[in-house]
Amino acid sequence: MFLLPPNHKNCVSQVGNHDQPRVAGRFGNEFGLSAIILSQLLPGTGVTYNGEEINMENTFISWEDTVDPSGCQAGPDEYWRFSRDPERTPFQWSADSMAGFTAGSTTWLPINENYVTLNLEAQKAAAVSPYKVYQKLTAARRDIIAVQTGEFKMLTLNSNVFAFV
Repeated sequence: MFLLPPNHKNCVSQVGNHDQPRVAGRFGNEFGLSAIILSQLLPGTGVTYNGEEINMENTFISWEDTVDPSGCQAGPDEYWRFSRDPERTPFQWSADSMAGFTAGSTTWLPINENYVTLNLEAQKAAAVSPYKVYQKLTAARRDIIAVQTGEFKMLTLNSNVFAFV
């Protein structure tokens, strides 16, 4: 059950964080973006975790590159089950070296190999992208009074459709 306080102002909607696999990895790219859209349109404050605005994916982290204490304590055979490093990798700014994150030659955690195509610069240039959807959501929260202060009602249309107005 989903309950909201009477004034809806104390709600926080958050899909991802530094301790959970990235949304795109948990739900797939399309459903991940849908979950982010939902979190940004619900009443209260929508929280965005690093990279959600471009639908970043988890990065494979080898045992040798693991730095998360939870993963390190689990050892080389089980680290991947406990490490939170895959969702903590650097933001992918561009297709430049090191994803535009640093001018240095290395980062604390490896950068996802998909940074060449999945990065903020590419999404800004694209006609349609997760980032552009996110920009429109941010504008809606800022500019549309109904999104800011409107009444929230849940609808269950059938077993496959959940909606809210």
